[in-house]
Amino acid sequence: VLIDAGFGTGLTRPLEGRAASFAEAMNATGLPIVSVDLPSGMPAGGATPERGQVLVRARLTLTFQCPKPVL
Repeated sequence: VLIDAGFGTGLTRPLEGRAASFAEAMNATGLPIVSVDLPSGMPAGGATPERGQVLVRARLTLTFQCPKPVL
């Protein structure tokens, strides 16, 4: 199992360079991928990924929402 926790809802543009290569390498392993928050490269806010856009192909995505009193 691979864990993807590289980028989440804070990402505002498509993956490029090393980040895109890393996502492609994760996808190529054939291992199950679990993403935290949002699969890396997936547009946040309900946007649809563009054709050919690199993103992690997660089998499962764990999302959570809770107060963070320390912040």
